[in-house]
Amino acid sequence: MAVGFTALDWVILGGYVAIIAIAGILATNSKMAKANDYFLAGNNVPIWLVAISVLSTSQSAATFLGAPDSSYRGDFTYLGSNIGAALGAIIVALVLMPRFYAMQATTVYELLEKRYDRTARQAAAGMYLVGRVLASGARLYLAAIAVSMIMFGDIAPEHIVQASLLLLVFGLIFTFIGGLNAIIWSDLVQVAIYVTAALTVVVFLLMKIPASGVEIWQGL
Repeated sequence: MAVGFTALDWVILGGYVAIIAIAGILATNSKMAKANDYFLAGNNVPIWLVAISVLSTSQSAATFLGAPDSSYRGDFTYLGSNIGAALGAIIVALVLMPRFYAMQATTVYELLEKRYDRTARQAAAGMYLVGRVLASGARLYLAAIAVSMIMFGDIAPEHIVQASLLLLVFGLIFTFIGGLNAIIWSDLVQVAIYVTAALTVVVFLLMKIPASGVEIWQGL
């Protein structure tokens, strides 16, 4: 890196980590006595908060690092894939969710077992886990690149490994201690941060670009 992190950069990063940690700690239920409290937050989470958490979970390092670059160099294909995901979510909400509630199923795998058999559940769960390992590994690698640049100023293989381990340990500890409730509330904080940052960037660009809104739109 030509220019390393300044003291202000470290303060901002430390503040972000502290806010996320505090949100998780405040949301952690010290009276978690059942698995339902840990895995399902006691079935006592507002719908709007769950929706925001799902939105936050769908964002990752790949979104922030890959999507802007892909859109800038290419076209709006990535935007089209997100529109498809939104349409899919509507179908799930209208078609599948009512079945979930009717069968009192917690996951889609329970639904498969009740509708078909245990083999179908295990096969679907196995395929999902393999896909998640590959996808999450790619996202962890992308996040580790940014962390390695911050910590070491380069992306040497050994530094990428160290950054990956740091992210992995932090994520495991946070999830293990707080459970789903802590994750959901920390997601709310992250959504508030990155939406505010995105709006700030848009306003900044509109102020700096020497063109009117109509000219910018026509340029797209």
